[in-house]
Amino acid sequence: MADPELLTREAATRIQKYHEEVLRARWMYHLWWEGGRVRTSTKAPPDYFDRIARLYTAISRAAGGKVIVDSSKHPTYAYLLTRSRASPLMEMVHLVRDPRAVAYSWMRHKVEPGVTDRTAYLHRFRPTKSATLWLEWNRTIEMIATTCEVPYRLLRYEDFVDDPAGSLRRLGLHIDDPDGSPTRTEISPRPMLHSIAGNPSRFDTGPIRVRQDDEWRTMMRGRDALAVSLVSSPALRRYGYRLGVRTGGGIPH
Repeated sequence: MADPELLTREAATRIQKYHEEVLRARWMYHLWWEGGRVRTSTKAPPDYFDRIARLYTAISRAAGGKVIVDSSKHPTYAYLLTRSRASPLMEMVHLVRDPRAVAYSWMRHKVEPGVTDRTAYLHRFRPTKSATLWLEWNRTIEMIATTCEVPYRLLRYEDFVDDPAGSLRRLGLHIDDPDGSPTRTEISPRPMLHSIAGNPSRFDTGPIRVRQDDEWRTMMRGRDALAVSLVSSPALRRYGYRLGVRTGGGIPH
């Protein structure tokens, strides 16, 4: 029998196949009922949850830090983390953004810089599809925090951009700022490599300027914004957003 401490090629393949099945948008609906949550856990490969706990312990030791910020974002993975031994130390920060801005972003043509042998574009969604995912994704995250009794805090994108340092301070984090400026809006990150998946901006280098991206307010078509507002209305006010907004009526590019 293989040593459970070793991540063999066979064990890694099993974990990869498991992730390919459960870390998909449609799988998160399994988390809405107890039987689905049980099924999600029982389908996991042997030693999976123990491996998760040991992974985060190793990251902490290697980085020499007390806090690990995991930006995986998927509701199902958040649930899997709660099932591991790492869960007693886990806190959930729920970052939410205006659904009209999210939908506009998903409508735009964006080149995938990770593809080098041809010109490829990121997948695009219709406004109503984006709004539906926004609504169900965010409510699933809330449900996981409640069901699994994980400390939970809500952070709006717009509030963070307006006051990055203050937002992080309220979360118990901080930005290393040699000049001590409480209104600093530029971050100089340490060298890092994040090239597996995510927003194309992951390939940017140098200081990161924190600024409000509100192009959708002038470029999004009114009918698209209205469609998103109607679909996402059950949670708009819950997160502090207005139902009615005016946009410039442009065409996404």
